Amino acid sequence: MRRRIALFLICGAPIAALIIGYLVRSEERALFQFVETYQSLHAARNVEAMVNLFYWEGVDSNHRRQLARALTEETRFPIKSIEVRPATPEDMRNHFLYAGLYPNLEPRYFLAIELDTEDMLGHSMLVGQTPSGELRAAGALSHPSNTENNP
Repeated sequence: MRRRIALFLICGAPIAALIIGYLVRSEERALFQFVETYQSLHAARNVEAMVNLFYWEGVDSNHRRQLARALTEETRFPIKSIEVRPATPEDMRNHFLYAGLYPNLEPRYFLAIELDTEDMLGHSMLVGQTPSGELRAAGALSHPSNTENNP
């Protein structure tokens, strides 16, 4: 029995660490790709494609139209910076709950986009993984029961 445990620790633990490391790097690459895609679509003023970076499951069409209008206005200005960090419960409260809304996927990352304007206009978004494993910006739901992924 001790031999099996020792063998696992010698062989299994490094393999598990490699797998975990690969998964973390894979998600980091996906997040980096999401941010790069957002930046290039913003620079190209491709609002339709920017809207497609959001996860729309359960979200009403009115919210989608409002977001498209806001993104159209924002693309008039270049991006100055994008801050990326893990999402916190406070981010959820500030982004959704204060307005009586709920995200349609579990937020994993917080993105703060600052535009290059005199008054430092910008917006933020919460990004999470869809059921199919893609990273998308969370859409807003009016009621938490509209999704099974709501935290």
